[in-house]
Amino acid sequence: MPKQEQEGRRNPLEVANYIIRQGINNKKPYTLLQIIKLVYIAHGWYMALKGSAKSPLISEDVMAWKYGPVVITVYHALKTNGNKPIKETLEDVGEGEGFTEFEKSLLNRVLEKYGHRDGVYLSALTHQEGTPWYKVYDGKRYNEIIDNQLIYQHFKKLKEENIKRQQQEQQHEQR
Repeated sequence: MPKQEQEGRRNPLEVANYIIRQGINNKKPYTLLQIIKLVYIAHGWYMALKGSAKSPLISEDVMAWKYGPVVITVYHALKTNGNKPIKETLEDVGEGEGFTEFEKSLLNRVLEKYGHRDGVYLSALTHQEGTPWYKVYDGKRYNEIIDNQLIYQHFKKLKEENIKRQQQEQQHEQR
């Protein structure tokens, strides 16, 4: 019987490595800040598209830090790069070889939509009023968990807004 690919609950370092590899392949390597935010954004969109906070992309919690949502293992694994583009994948961590087609497609779509943005823009995007980080981080507490339910609700709302906008565009084109 063929081995069934299992979706979700991925090692966040493997998700980060997939993103790093795509940046290297496209000759536009990402910085630490970009990678941290792209992992978070992919995680949120994954849950929104799966329709449940109980279907996370990554196997670790997202934390609310001063500069936004962070997956701690990704930060610690890549922090020595500072703000320089990361031109090598992490050793001893896969690059998404076992990811399902849905997971790869989602990550590629996230990179297509957000990957051209710099880390400051992505950080500002995750800091907007009403975002999960905004709801959790109060400036006093450090390392608070951003609950997957909050992340899911936020990205579900974005998904619904995108669908509504696409429908309006289609109606406008038909006139």
